[in-house]
Amino acid sequence: MKPFTDYSCTGDIKMNNVSINKTLPPVQFNIDCDFTVEKLEISTTNTSIKLNWETKSDNCQDVLKKLDELSYHCSCQQQKGDGRYFKTDGKIINQPERRMCEFTSGIKPFRYYNCEVHHIYTGQKDFRGTKVTEKTKLGIPDQPHNVVVTVPENNKINVTCSLDYMDFNGPEKIYFAQLQGVPGSRKDNTECQFQFEDLSYSTSYTVEVFTFNGHFTSSPVRSQVDTRYNNKALIGSLVFLIYFIILCAALFILKRRISRK
Repeated sequence: MKPFTDYSCTGDIKMNNVSINKTLPPVQFNIDCDFTVEKLEISTTNTSIKLNWETKSDNCQDVLKKLDELSYHCSCQQQKGDGRYFKTDGKIINQPERRMCEFTSGIKPFRYYNCEVHHIYTGQKDFRGTKVTEKTKLGIPDQPHNVVVTVPENNKINVTCSLDYMDFNGPEKIYFAQLQGVPGSRKDNTECQFQFEDLSYSTSYTVEVFTFNGHFTSSPVRSQVDTRYNNKALIGSLVFLIYFIILCAALFILKRRISRK
């Protein structure tokens, strides 16, 4: 017999396997099943949410496995941010006492999600749901945005990047930059602003910029830049060369004058 269905039953009285011509008054009844979510558990990664629970029914527990029209709805909504809403439907699984939903699309790291589960039976009003809140695991932060590398002086490099909103996917928001292959060049900052000084002249450097959330580091943004020649040294050399030429010329003229006497 199906739940949530009106039935009318009558009885037939027999004597010596012969029906007595008397009809009993019909009995009206309806099996009203109640479905509740119990022991709702939630587990997360940094990109997925899984819900697991038991279905209980005071009136229909023994026939849960036979209720093909019983299904469930699961939904998860991010507490803050874009407020995206996820929903999935599914039929009961082989073991009637356990149910499971899993979200693997659109879930972001290090965010709180409010999730709810409730059962549905075809043609009936939704049953009372159960809610649970959990935070997804830490994830890898986004790369720095719009990294700009300049050479304000001949042996100095400046590094900046955009301060537009980005997902660090963790508790801390730290930037760090370094010169590839140069030991001890790493610099950390809470803002994306760095300066490398006293570098070699006329040298090619590769600048690497990362984000760090206290646990995970982003992949680097790399930019190649060349320092310029040492113009102060060049000017000094030119001055010395000119002085040397003038001195040689003066000595030559002086020697010519002495030889004529």
